[in-house]
Amino acid sequence: MRLPGMAPGGHGGVDDDVQSYRPLKATSEGVWQGDNPLHFSLPLLILQICLVHAVTRGLAFGFRRSASRGSSPRSSK
Repeated sequence: MRLPGMAPGGHGGVDDDVQSYRPLKATSEGVWQGDNPLHFSLPLLILQICLVHAVTRGLAFGFRRSASRGSSPRSSK
């Protein structure tokens, strides 16, 4: 079964059914040229880094707010 974006094995051996992925291009021509930037490795990496950063900053902000609401053991005297 061939999935989209996969190249045929094509080496003529016993493993002709083995499929391999085509390597991603690093950069696109841009949205204005009709390319989807998420089909290229560098814009996808930048988006993933931004998402991880935003999620971790959001979690840190949420935990910092919940910790300052008097849940410290010193405030129970």
